[in-house]
Amino acid sequence: MEFNKEKEVSYWDSFYSNSDQKNLIPSQFAVFAISEMNDHSITFVVECGAGNGRDSFFFCSHWKTVLSLDRSSQAVENISKTADFIGMERSALHRKLKSLGIKGIN
Repeated sequence: MEFNKEKEVSYWDSFYSNSDQKNLIPSQFAVFAISEMNDHSITFVVECGAGNGRDSFFFCSHWKTVLSLDRSSQAVENISKTADFIGMERSALHRKLKSLGIKGIN
């Protein structure tokens, strides 16, 4: 079975265009991560594969700066709209991962 990047991106864009942004309960992993990270002087968090942003919004309650990345432009757009709706200051940027120039990302 061959991996098809275009189909994957299309799938996730379609998934997030039909997703309910009301369920922003953080994942168990995010809650665990907070308990581990609070003991350190962390000033910002980068979430890769942010999806609907539920963990990003949770992290924002602990740190001022959270960078949410997702390959799906629809997911990033949804996070931006939710941030606007709840009155959260934000800066949205969607960029294809390949354009970041990270070795090993095609």
